[in-house]
Amino acid sequence: MTATPHRDPGLQPERTVLAWRRTTLTAASLTLLCCRAWSVDHSTARAITFTLSGVLLGVLCAGMAQRAHHCRVDPQCTCQAKMPLLFAISACGIWIGTSLLVSFASSA
Repeated sequence: MTATPHRDPGLQPERTVLAWRRTTLTAASLTLLCCRAWSVDHSTARAITFTLSGVLLGVLCAGMAQRAHHCRVDPQCTCQAKMPLLFAISACGIWIGTSLLVSFASSA
């Protein structure tokens, strides 16, 4: 009897790149929605939210490019994203959530 592997490590990098793409597409949609909200109501909170969502989109694009580069160089690469990149994504997400709360609280 031959032992079969429990998972296929060859597909993991491809799934990771696809996950980065989905997340970046979501951030692009968020940026467009924030742009629409800012164009309707020119408040400072909405401008900050629009700017931060654009920064988040840029950081996610950098992360996606970094991951795609690692997969092209070594398809079996299991390295994770750099910690400053993950910190920047988390910080932008928190700042966007806070500015959205302030924006909607001030408009109510």
